[in-house]
Amino acid sequence: MLRLSCKALGAAGLLAFFAASGLRAELTWANREVQYEAKLDEESIRLVFAFTNATRQPVTLTEIETSCGCTAATSAKKIYAPGEQGQIDVIFDAKGTAGVQQKTIYVRTSDAAEATALTFKVNVPAWLEITPRLIWWRTGDKNSLKDSIVTLTEPAKIKLTAASVDGDAFTATIVPEPDGRRYRIVVQPVATTGPAQATVTVVAELAGGESRKYVIFAQVR
Repeated sequence: MLRLSCKALGAAGLLAFFAASGLRAELTWANREVQYEAKLDEESIRLVFAFTNATRQPVTLTEIETSCGCTAATSAKKIYAPGEQGQIDVIFDAKGTAGVQQKTIYVRTSDAAEATALTFKVNVPAWLEITPRLIWWRTGDKNSLKDSIVTLTEPAKIKLTAASVDGDAFTATIVPEPDGRRYRIVVQPVATTGPAQATVTVVAELAGGESRKYVIFAQVR
């Protein structure tokens, strides 16, 4: 049977007391998860994770890591005195993304056994939707016109400026719809006597100059 001396019990009690009294060097976070709705023209998104050193000891930030190269995280300094407030400043590069983007920052302190995980979710609005992404014909079919429909998220801010085809097996033309929101990308194979494939590149431009490229696939099978 395991027996503890009074001295051992006393030491254990003191350790428990110190832990309960907030003597461990840990940070108190205002939020460990942040959600953000991005605007259509936002490429660089700034977020903040605020904290307080609510203990009786200085806390040292030893390392700040991010889950991907599209995210940068920094702090103004490394050591925070008891009662001092600080923050982790985050910059997320949202260029070329769409939908919900979830990333994690890991913050390590001088005497914590594990890193603190901070998570943010950014909903990046899509510029447009394309349906379908694949247009195809059977070998021997008539080389009829087929199309994909491009629907703009905010037609007042976005416009289609070009549609090009790699190679000479297909042609592609942009046809705007009367509602101003939709465009038809009309594709036609030059011939259907044998298998062929091409990539149709559609260019969308945001008011202000930024542009993005989207792809539609065309095949004769």
